[in-house]
Amino acid sequence: QRSGKVPEADKLCDDIIAKGMPDDKTMHPLMIVLKDLGRLPDITRLYEAAVHKEPGDLEALKGLFGGYVREFAFAKQQQVAMKLSKALGGDRHLWWVVLSIMLQARAALSGSVPAAMDP
Repeated sequence: QRSGKVPEADKLCDDIIAKGMPDDKTMHPLMIVLKDLGRLPDITRLYEAAVHKEPGDLEALKGLFGGYVREFAFAKQQQVAMKLSKALGGDRHLWWVVLSIMLQARAALSGSVPAAMDP
């Protein structure tokens, strides 16, 4: 991708994703390339698959939270923050829960409810 071969990088990412959940050695470079390609929803989907595969993976949960933040999926980010708060304790992730709730309320009041929140 850095060598200017964006279509090839894009296709290679599609091929890796189509094969299913990549291994740990492939996951990080794949995420970097997807980010550079602007394919942020694909990164979120990979984190979703990682959490589905291993629900206790805290790094995957944190990545998934970040993905939902980028997508303005406030209800989903609240759910992930609650899982992190329960798993790790402390105030940090509890604040993520509170902020997620506040963002949901703010979006509802302004009438700009993101598509991820639509029933």
